[in-house]
Amino acid sequence: MNKKLDEISGQYKVFFEVIQHSVQVDDGEQKIMSLPKHLQQTFLALTNLRNATASMVADITGKQRAVEFSYLNQLTTMGYVFKKRVNRKAVFNAVNYHHLKEMNPIKLER
Repeated sequence: MNKKLDEISGQYKVFFEVIQHSVQVDDGEQKIMSLPKHLQQTFLALTNLRNATASMVADITGKQRAVEFSYLNQLTTMGYVFKKRVNRKAVFNAVNYHHLKEMNPIKLER
């Protein structure tokens, strides 16, 4: 029984090694995946919208506008998002993947 379990375990190890080597992730995607989950969700919602306000992102994520505004500001500070003012509204735009490959985003200190 132990021999059979060791054999199956070995097969899974080989299987997962093959998967890890076959899936290639570029630097931009890797930097996005290194973000905390709540910031990933906000960033991905923003990339789908292109230019968006915090209210528009909140409609997609289901979170409150103030929470999304805070997350978007964190992403702006880290360099993942551009922020501009249009009239009195803050409009956010995600940095494209090519820029993410080249940049070294700073980490927020708490």
